Amino acid sequence: MMDSYSITSWLQLGADDPMFLGAKALQKRYRLETNCYKNHVRSAAGYFHMPVIILQNPYKNHDKDFQDIFTPNSALTWTRNLLEEIGLDIEYDVPVLDICPMISDDWAQMKDRTGQLSKLRQAIHDAYELTAQYLEALQPSTVVVLQCATNPCSVNKHAVLSSVQHPVAQVFCSSMEEAMQKRSRIVRFMQREVRLVLGFHPSRITHESDPATKRLFAATLRDILSAVYVPYAQQINGSAYAN
Repeated sequence: MMDSYSITSWLQLGADDPMFLGAKALQKRYRLETNCYKNHVRSAAGYFHMPVIILQNPYKNHDKDFQDIFTPNSALTWTRNLLEEIGLDIEYDVPVLDICPMISDDWAQMKDRTGQLSKLRQAIHDAYELTAQYLEALQPSTVVVLQCATNPCSVNKHAVLSSVQHPVAQVFCSSMEEAMQKRSRIVRFMQREVRLVLGFHPSRITHESDPATKRLFAATLRDILSAVYVPYAQQINGSAYAN
């Protein structure tokens, strides 16, 4: 369901918006690569009130330049390609958030291996808090959840991410069962009601070896995202979406 007012009146969030000052502070606090910050804010930019996509670790090369994070099998590449088919730009139209921004799996594993689990948990908590601040500022009526890593009941849960208690991690997570049934639900977060559209991480498509299952996963996720974003693309582009 779209917001009742026209998208043409919405403000567009750029990578230089003051909202990202918290991200810069987190990057400096944990001495993360500068490109971790730059890539994060460019993918998180878009329209205020636009439905937000939440992933977990949507790309591997956090320290690379922005154009180089779109590797052939990354979740971000799959998401970008589908949004482009719909008629939307991943960098300028749709905010795409990492549930745990700038904390890559590689960085987390390094901290774990070197006995810095306490610091890692604090960094994850701080990153979750940053995501909460974004959602409060962006005020989306709909959030498309494409991750189950923070779902403690999921067989695909992330051992560390799912163990750090924070409302963002507990509320904005999905499961394959819910996604395949194309479920949605209303939650209350920071004094606002938000509709969660439940999907799954696009890596489930790229890692699937059975061709029939791969096609089913791709069609399901395509249907989920199209149902949410096609009406917005029609408003932005002023033309009907062509299948």
